[in-house]
Amino acid sequence: NRMKIMLALMEGELCVYHLCEITGGKQSAISQHLRKLKDDRIVKSRREANQILYSVADEHVALIIRTALDHLKCFHCENDGCSKCPHK
Repeated sequence: NRMKIMLALMEGELCVYHLCEITGGKQSAISQHLRKLKDDRIVKSRREANQILYSVADEHVALIIRTALDHLKCFHCENDGCSKCPHK
């Protein structure tokens, strides 16, 4: 799904083959998701030799995803009584 693709791309540039390996998706599905993400200017691509590499185009989107993940971790900490959460 697109969230898995975004999480993978937030770690750095990847080709479709590696995105398929990381996400467990099929090449055709990953390519369709990437096309939609590119159309929405969330992901960008560049050609290197015979590969197309994809990366996050909009760092604001990456920041929103990171913030959401941080808050999910905080929610888990609050339920477990963890006092290390920076958002408390």
